[in-house]
Parts: sequence; C-alpha cells; structure tokens
Amino acid sequence: MEIKKLVLKIKKEELSLGIFESNLESKLDKYWANFRIKFFYDYLKHVGTLTPKSEFENLGGWNLFKYLFHIIFNSSLIRLLFGKYDYLILGSSRGKLVDPYSDDISRSLGKSQITLAQSNTRDYYKKVVYIDMIKIFAKIYAQLACILKPSSRRKIPQELFARFDDIPQEKFVAKFIKSSYEFDFMYKMYSCILRRMKVKQVFVVVGYYNLPLIIAARNLGIKTTEIQHGVVTPYHISYSFNEGALKKYCFADNLFTMGEYWGRACLLPRDVVVNNVGNNYFVCDKAKSINKDNRKILFISQTTIFEHIVEFINVNLDTLSEYELIFKLHPNEFSRKEYIVNTLMTSEWSGLNLTVVTTQNTLSELQDFCAIQIGIYSTGIFEGLQKGCFTLIIPGPGISYLEDLIKRQLVRFYDDKVELSTQLNSFQKNIGMRFFEKFSVSKLNRMVVND
Repeated sequence: MEIKKLVLKIKKEELSLGIFESNLESKLDKYWANFRIKFFYDYLKHVGTLTPKSEFENLGGWNLFKYLFHIIFNSSLIRLLFGKYDYLILGSSRGKLVDPYSDDISRSLGKSQITLAQSNTRDYYKKVVYIDMIKIFAKIYAQLACILKPSSRRKIPQELFARFDDIPQEKFVAKFIKSSYEFDFMYKMYSCILRRMKVKQVFVVVGYYNLPLIIAARNLGIKTTEIQHGVVTPYHISYSFNEGALKKYCFADNLFTMGEYWGRACLLPRDVVVNNVGNNYFVCDKAKSINKDNRKILFISQTTIFEHIVEFINVNLDTLSEYELIFKLHPNEFSRKEYIVNTLMTSEWSGLNLTVVTTQNTLSELQDFCAIQIGIYSTGIFEGLQKGCFTLIIPGPGISYLEDLIKRQLVRFYDDKVELSTQLNSFQKNIGMRFFEKFSVSKLNRMVVND
C-alpha cells in the first residue's frame, strides 16, 4: 500500500471511531497516539512497502555489550536527580555535532536548561543527558507486564485493528499492548523527573516518538512545544489529523516551524498553535552556492530508502560513471557506515567515482558545490532547492511527502523510459525558492514561559 493511501485509511478509521475528538479520558486515544507511528511503519513493512533498518540490528554479542557499557558510562542520568531547570529540550541526537533543529532555541533560552537525547549515532556529548536506559527499562518492564498480565489490554485496540483486515491481528495487538506498557513506564518516569526539576516548559524534537514526555508535562500544567525536525506534509502520519482532532493525547501545545511554508503544509489538531520561528541552520548563504559543479551528483540517503537509491544506481551505472558521486548518509545511518560502504563498493561499481560521507561535510556544504541532488524524501531536498540545486526524485516510499513539489514542477520525477543522461543534461537551476527563514528571537520570546 502507498504511504498516502495508508495515511488516509488510518484517518478514516479514526474519524469513524471518534479517536482524538474528545478531551475525555480514553485508553484507546492515549495508547493509540503512542502506537500510531509504530503501527504505520510496521504495517508498511508487513505489506512490503518499507524495509526500515532497526537501530539495534547490528547489536549482537560483543557489539551489544559495548553499546550497553558506553550508554551506561556516558548517559549522565545522574544529572536528572540534581538541579532545577526552567527548560527541558529533548533534542535530536547528532553525537558531537550540533542539533540543527534545537540549536537556535537552546542558544536563546539562557543557562537554566537541560538537554536530553537518544544516542542514535553511538556518539556522545558531555552536555547531553542520554535517555537510552530509560527506554531500555521501559522495554523490560513492558515485557514483564505482558507475561504477568497477558490479556488485560487486548480489547482496547481490537475494534480499530479489525478494520485493517490485511494485518496479522494477534501480532499487532501484542505490539500495541507492549507499546502501552512502555508508555506507562516512561510517563511515570518523566512525571517524576519534571516534577523534581520544576520545569516550566518542554521543547521536543520528534514529538511522535516522545509522547509520554509531552503528556506527562501537560498533566503537570507544563507548556509543551514540538520543534520541526523534518519534512512536514499532509501525508506524514504524525502531522496529519482529522479536522475535529484535539491535541490531548497526540500532540504538543505548539509547533515551531522553520518557515511559513511548513505551517501551511500540515493538518494538525485544531487546538495546536503553529508558530514560524525560523531556523538559521537551514537558511542558505546564496553567495556560496553560485559556482556549482555540473558533474557532481549528491545522493541524499535515509534509513528507509537506502536500498531504493542503490537500485537506482545499479540501473544507471553507465551514465553515472561519467559523474562524481557523493553519497551523503543520514545521521541515523552513521553507525551502519561499514555495512553501507561494503554494500556500495561492489565489483559492479568499481568504475564509479563514489565517496560516502558521514561527518566530513554537512549536507549544506555539499549542496554548495553539487549542481545536482538525487533523493526520495528529506528535509535536505528542500535545502538543496533553496540553494538552487537541480533535483531529481526517484521512485520509492515517501514520495507523497514531496507531492506539492512535484505538482509545482519544482523537482523532476525520474522517468525510467527516458535516458538518465537526457534528464540530467536538461536541468535548470531553481532560483529564489524559500522554505526556510531566519530564526526570530522575538517570536521565540513571545512563546517562552518566563514567570
């Protein structure tokens, strides 16, 4: 099933059951909101649309031991037991790199703040508290709860799941129950942490994976804000709700966007306030983007589309051998670099001039000198457009995220019936596109709790 069709199907069934449309207590609304994104990806895996890689897929034996040792040693969880902070930021883990989504906000909030993250990159920064152990304990608790109380929550999702007759019901119900117990554990942990630190406001990057924190804060009367971290569209399941939906269990109080474009591109619960505060990291320096090399192609990877890009390259080896190829990995792929390099450096690809990039250059730096970018979906696609890159979109999951760009002909959709060389040689620069705006401290200050 296409991503767009699944999003519309989910919203249709939510509407028929009145999910998210009441401020009354509802176990289905609460636990479904937390499970919604997991259901979305598991469903797409089940039907073969996606083959997402687990962040722990390579953590067997010695690697698992090393991961646990490093996260215990570097987590700094002890900091949650001491001190008081006005602001808590749950950011996007970039190891020792700056989190591009929360950095402007963090710099403007002052010293009374604490930053949390999950160590997705297997790299650590001493100023960040890593919450991996909280999530690990939540999984252990959930596993035990499922053993001790195997049938106590089975009825909660059954009416909803019965409307998806192409999934293994028992398997998905079991995942839902486990997710609900993980939610309960993390909700209680975050409630204790927020109460003890006397936090006044919570900022979250990737809110849909951190709803226990958002709901815990809300129930303590703490203002919550999600910081835009990627592509926001009507077909991203976590930014697409029915017209009558309310934020109670499924979203933060506010969404901070990187530009006006994004506020118009999402369908949020009706009581969520959208504020365009901007983002300096993604605002391009046009002077640096003037002299691009027409023989350099930048591939923008993601964990769920890596295989699709590889397939595209395999089909077009002859044409691509005439270009310098730069394969930029997503931060969540950094830990898999060795596997990815081994996959890419096959004998069939020996004639390619290919470089795999992790932290050597930022995506923005690469877009300054690459005239062509190729991908499926990413915030980076929009970055490149704003920098004047010709953009070729190849078929794959998530293509509906770029539906607006394709309709407006701001990008070119790959046509396998036309020679790739013809498509690459006929590009035109995109001038004047603006998706990201400068960060506004004044707008932030109007939304920050100071008393």
